[in-house]
Amino acid sequence: MGVLSIGDFILTPLYLIIVFLFARSTVSRKIDNEPYYKYFIPGLFVKIFGGIGVCLIYLFYYGGGDTVSYFTDGRTLVDLLMYNPKAFIGALQLRTLTYLQWTNLDPTFGYPIVYGHDHHAWYVIRCTWPFILLSFKSFIPATILLNAITFIPVWWLYKVFISEFPRLQKEFAIAVFFIPSVAFWGSGLLKDNITFAAVCLYTHGLHSMFVKREKYLVHLTQMFISYLLLTAIKPYIFFALLPGSLLWLSGILLSGFENKLIRTVTGPILVAVAAGTGYFALSLMGNNLGDFNLDTVFEKAVATQQDLKQDYYGGSSFDIGEFDATAGSMLSKAHLAIIAALFRPFLWETRNPVMLISALENFTLMMFSIYLLIKLRVIYLFRLLLRHHMLLFSFVFSIFFSFGVGLSTSNFGSLVRYKIPAMPFFVASLIIAREILYKTKAQIEADKESGFDSMVPEMIR
Repeated sequence: MGVLSIGDFILTPLYLIIVFLFARSTVSRKIDNEPYYKYFIPGLFVKIFGGIGVCLIYLFYYGGGDTVSYFTDGRTLVDLLMYNPKAFIGALQLRTLTYLQWTNLDPTFGYPIVYGHDHHAWYVIRCTWPFILLSFKSFIPATILLNAITFIPVWWLYKVFISEFPRLQKEFAIAVFFIPSVAFWGSGLLKDNITFAAVCLYTHGLHSMFVKREKYLVHLTQMFISYLLLTAIKPYIFFALLPGSLLWLSGILLSGFENKLIRTVTGPILVAVAAGTGYFALSLMGNNLGDFNLDTVFEKAVATQQDLKQDYYGGSSFDIGEFDATAGSMLSKAHLAIIAALFRPFLWETRNPVMLISALENFTLMMFSIYLLIKLRVIYLFRLLLRHHMLLFSFVFSIFFSFGVGLSTSNFGSLVRYKIPAMPFFVASLIIAREILYKTKAQIEADKESGFDSMVPEMIR
């Protein structure tokens, strides 16, 4: 049985129309009071067509690959549901699916599962089979349905940003919806689609609980679902979320003290407590984090980086230099890892049309970053980070995540997908910093004459 079927040609236009009608209904109810809903339909359909593009490029350019295997494995699981519901339920309960387990579930069904041995990949299949069922086992319609659902937390992330900076609706729409690599690679039937949605869900839950202070149980549930998804599929993303989260919460607690001296004295204590809490939490999560627990995460990073250099990845490898599984050795490569994750491949490193598109995006992002660093100067940037919680969280998460990805990845083909969760947050950080720069231009100029403390006004939170 081929990947594409008659259902792809019949259901694709039908599902696009259905999704559009639902989206238009949502916009018509919301847009009078929330004008930023004008970006809802464009953002949704950029994501959907990005997912369709992933389907087509894997089928006709790569001749197969991850998203095809996820679909065919999910289709097999749906077949098992139809053939033997009891065996299907047994398969869903397994952390991995070995040949022996599969044949014990149903000896007559065969073993056409590609990713059953990999816990992280198998979890993706366990999450996506309902979309394959609802699409009548059709590849492109299943991808459309998946994107219609995962767009919801992405939209919530957009709302978090504009709740902090309402004037930047267009700019945040670009950061969250319209970065080409995110809109494309983050929209396939792949791990990256689900994990990016989980990061958005986590951020929205954190903001709703501790900034807006509403519906605590609902948003705590959101964050727990995000934790389950991330630790089951890509645990290192949860590692990267914790530092920014703890600093964000520390900043919120500090903002409750009006006395500047108390804030100054209490700040380092809160940061130390937050760091200790984070370490303790990660230790408790050890079993759920698997190969990414605190005892093995460094070795995992080294092993992954070495594996991705191998020739069987298509010769698109790069090298930030050798390092071993110690904190000091890894930190010595931090600047190279972060630059690689955010800005590579460079234009002169491109070898195919797909890589060229990524390089053009990276070049644009690098120029914007350099421009802001020149305008702000590094010392001003760090001053601003301490003045706005959302900026601090976005910047710290994107930098920590980029460090981890750049350190453990040495293949451009993998890099463009792995870095997806960091990109909207890093671009949003630049947008926020630029906005604050414009607002404080007069103070920055005055700082040259009157001293450092006059640089940032009280309006910056």
